Amino acid sequence: LVMWCLRWGAGVPSVINEAFPDMFRVCASKEEFAAADACLETFRGALWCNACHAPFLDFVVPPAFVYLCVWSIPYFYFVCVRWSDWIKDTKRETLVMYFVETNPELNEYLERKMIGIGVGRRYASPLGYMLFHFTSTIALAGSSYFLWHSFLLHTILGCFALTTAVHNGGQYMFRVFAYRYAAGEFKKHQAVLD
Repeated sequence: LVMWCLRWGAGVPSVINEAFPDMFRVCASKEEFAAADACLETFRGALWCNACHAPFLDFVVPPAFVYLCVWSIPYFYFVCVRWSDWIKDTKRETLVMYFVETNPELNEYLERKMIGIGVGRRYASPLGYMLFHFTSTIALAGSSYFLWHSFLLHTILGCFALTTAVHNGGQYMFRVFAYRYAAGEFKKHQAVLD
């Protein structure tokens, strides 16, 4: 949603520059903002807009760097190396453990590949998980290039995400919350039911 607002500015990209001058570097010049505003006047422009162009690598390299430096390396070191024995002893759950349990076939495949390149068995599953996670991050970061250039695609994806969030929230309310409420009512009136 933030990226949509910064890029498309509620249908007029120059609004972002006027509201927050020099705060966000979305377009390099006022002429590019004017061209971006014009993109939204036609269907073809809304489908693909080259105004405020950004190179593909700008969408892939920074997320890859942040993923590796802020998430992957610290997570692997602390969770899989430094505290791994304590985590097992205290029966804590980690993302790696969840991945191994819920995706055994994929984990076995990644483990074989990691052992094949010389990684020990102890670190094969965590590194396989990290590789899978890194690949997903790069793929999704690469897809943001298309969202940046297509108002329609970006808007459709945003609506889909919002609809999915509402659906999941509704599912929770009607399944989990309702079940807990019913179980509580049964306990309160157990004598009547017996």
